[in-house]
Amino acid sequence: MVARCRFLLVVLAVLVLAWPSSAQYPTSSVILQSAVSANGNGSNAAATGFPLIGVQATTSGGPPTFTLNFEVSIDGSTFVATLCRPVGSTAQVTTSTATGEWRCPVAGARFFRARVSGYAGSGTITVLGVLIAGGSNQVD
Repeated sequence: MVARCRFLLVVLAVLVLAWPSSAQYPTSSVILQSAVSANGNGSNAAATGFPLIGVQATTSGGPPTFTLNFEVSIDGSTFVATLCRPVGSTAQVTTSTATGEWRCPVAGARFFRARVSGYAGSGTITVLGVLIAGGSNQVD
């Protein structure tokens, strides 16, 4: 009887340890624009191996007016617009003139950037990105 109880406890422990927990995928954080007050490309996020990037833009002071351009590249020098989806929306956009959060598929691209154009006024813009491995490259 004792052996059977031990066996059942071992089986139960193995099942508990092997049961999938909530999905936790590797991530990589990047500062795409750091308190900028002018037009500029910012930093590139190395997107290889990541199907999705979450992007957050905030302003301080001002606020300034600007356009945030979501772009991807294979070679690191030629960038093209990519579709992103604002969190909580079904619309797909390639640019934004407001702060907020977006999800952008980057599968197949080596780099992602959030380029600032049309800057005017005062204040700064900061754009952060979190590349997410695993899961889906779907933005909805």
